[in-house]
Amino acid sequence: MAEDMKELLQKICACETASYPVIEMEKVINLGEAAVPAIISCLKEEAGFPHPEDDLPLLVMLGEIRSPKAIDILIKYLRDVKNDITAEVACEGLAKIGIPAIPSLKEIVTAEKNDIIRLYAYAALGYIRNEEAHEILITQLEMDRKLASAIALALSRYKKKEDAERIYRIYQELTENIFNPDIEESIWFCVNPAPEILPIDKNWRVRYRRLPHHGWSPAINGLGIMAIAYKAIMTNREGLRGVRKNLKRLSLDEILSQNMIGPKKEEFCEDCKKRIVYQAGLPICPDHTAYPIAVFQEEFIKAYLRLGYTNVPEILDLLDDLYEETKNRKNKTEQKNDMEKISMQYITMYYFIERRTYSLQDALRELSIIKEDAEKNYKIDFGSIMQNQPKKQAGNRKIGRNEPCPCESGKKYKKCCGAI
Repeated sequence: MAEDMKELLQKICACETASYPVIEMEKVINLGEAAVPAIISCLKEEAGFPHPEDDLPLLVMLGEIRSPKAIDILIKYLRDVKNDITAEVACEGLAKIGIPAIPSLKEIVTAEKNDIIRLYAYAALGYIRNEEAHEILITQLEMDRKLASAIALALSRYKKKEDAERIYRIYQELTENIFNPDIEESIWFCVNPAPEILPIDKNWRVRYRRLPHHGWSPAINGLGIMAIAYKAIMTNREGLRGVRKNLKRLSLDEILSQNMIGPKKEEFCEDCKKRIVYQAGLPICPDHTAYPIAVFQEEFIKAYLRLGYTNVPEILDLLDDLYEETKNRKNKTEQKNDMEKISMQYITMYYFIERRTYSLQDALRELSIIKEDAEKNYKIDFGSIMQNQPKKQAGNRKIGRNEPCPCESGKKYKKCCGAI
């Protein structure tokens, strides 16, 4: 293993579960297929390779490199449905590899006895959006009626009108003749190809971050919800049957006449009625809130730079800690205000990390330009929306979470300026 790759993998494997080392991960991904054997050796905990604290970043890298050499190890993780987080990441990684993964996925859906494992494999076949994968799903729609809702959802990714009638016929023939909202929604999407961003199309730099407000898992999507719901159904089949029998199952015409996504809601400023737009990730009115929001974004980044932080990923890790501490605050008004500021900082950091702007200095330069442009159109003086700014610089040294705050308030840093 080359020294540079070894050093990168050691840093990635040493990260705590809650951390997500995007900068090092991107460097490994850029090495391409040459990095795959070493990543697999780390996952297998082979001698001479670093053993990961968290498998998730390694699985993400395999998905992004998209090498067929990773199929077997990803299939292994997809089968481990007790760990639903890594199973879902493996599912999406296989979908990104695409056509070469289809034979392995076909073997699972036709021979595997575990329903949840088949559910993840069906999802991957839906994400791949290939004709061979589509034909497998059509065949299994007849053969695997137990998971008709999962197959219907996968088929809806293909946006084929003829699939709607196929799915509805199976829906009518199901032995448990009850209302199923997932199947009805999938039928509608087959005929109404509304714009949809699949999980595999989302930016990996934020898609797979473990989030404290999601129980330290990545943001849940339709597949995760379906897996959770299916497990719940299996433990309480009678109770669910009783609820769903009281709900009307629609005819095909009734399903297709519905609007499953609702009208697109546009946002406008309450003061000037101008359309809300987005500035470095945050919604703003170009005339009234663009400038104060830019000031807020610029000032909190300056504060972190004064405290010795240098890049976006470490700020996201810090925000995770702040979120965990803030959610337990007894003062609910203070908690709400701090949560709002933390949320705005998260969104701003996501904006930069999606654009591969990892340096806080680079982010600050971009925000300075945004602020100058926003100031030209500024109509109302809301004043600074920043509060509790550090009153004294801390030099280039990082301040520990439990150290006295450098603003000399007498509080710990995490309870004072560290809570911005």
